[in-house]
Amino acid sequence: MSFKHEFSPRFQEVDRAGIVFYGRAFDYAHICYEEMLTAAFGNFDHVYSTAGVGLPLVHADSSFRKPMLRGERLVATMDIERLTQRSITFKCTISGIADGEIRCVVRQKHAFVAFPEFEPTERPPDFL
Repeated sequence: MSFKHEFSPRFQEVDRAGIVFYGRAFDYAHICYEEMLTAAFGNFDHVYSTAGVGLPLVHADSSFRKPMLRGERLVATMDIERLTQRSITFKCTISGIADGEIRCVVRQKHAFVAFPEFEPTERPPDFL
């Protein structure tokens, strides 16, 4: 099941040519990740406080296909690409709403750790 988050790049997120700075793709993917966890658990802090699990990022990469422009309506679509007992990998595809064309794809791998100890742990049974 996919989670979707719509947004528009802001003036401060673009370069002189009006194109979104590439590093912002990771920001957008992380915002979508936070919104997804908030929707799933009712509160982003629930993951850490109630479930006792942290999800530090251990790997991220991206590929770019078309520039993102200031003011255009975009949608970030988050999918679980891989789920193991020790980690979860999300694939965030950012596309234009008007044309449906993919702008970029960001992958984020998070490890499951006991919180606040930050020791590796297994995925809680009720997690996603």
